Amino acid sequence: MEHGHRNGQDDKGRGHDSRHGHDGTAKLKEQLAEMTDTAKRIQAEFENYKRREEANRAEYLKSCNRELMLKLVPVLENLDLSLRNKDNENEFRKGVELIVRQLKGILAAEGLEEIGAAGQRFDPNLHEAVSTKEGEKDGTVLEEVSKGYTLHGKVVRHAKVVVGTKG
Repeated sequence: MEHGHRNGQDDKGRGHDSRHGHDGTAKLKEQLAEMTDTAKRIQAEFENYKRREEANRAEYLKSCNRELMLKLVPVLENLDLSLRNKDNENEFRKGVELIVRQLKGILAAEGLEEIGAAGQRFDPNLHEAVSTKEGEKDGTVLEEVSKGYTLHGKVVRHAKVVVGTKG
């Protein structure tokens, strides 16, 4: 008995068509084109989403800045008022002290806190040593040159300090 393909039949006796392979390829190409279009559409939708979110974020930051500015306007007005009273030294000083308390209150309400420095152990995470001074207190902050601040617990400006060293 002869093995092989006769009369358009395969080993199992089924007929085959040489065009069948081309139909499968065409179908695969169609599926690939559909998937490619879907991927492109999803990518475009994601890019649009990113643009919208960036615009929303920018608008939110403007809104936050606007609210902060509205809180600071009374401080500015009080500064103007105190400058009008500059001839009366006592009233001027009281006005400036009031303004400092007012500004500190606004900043604290927004999450800004002063970093304690003088008398504290030097901490490079909070302090920036601008100089050293010989003394008994090695590694202790002897003097605060300028205040440091945290905003919501994160350092926004290190305190500039003089640190004691043992000679």
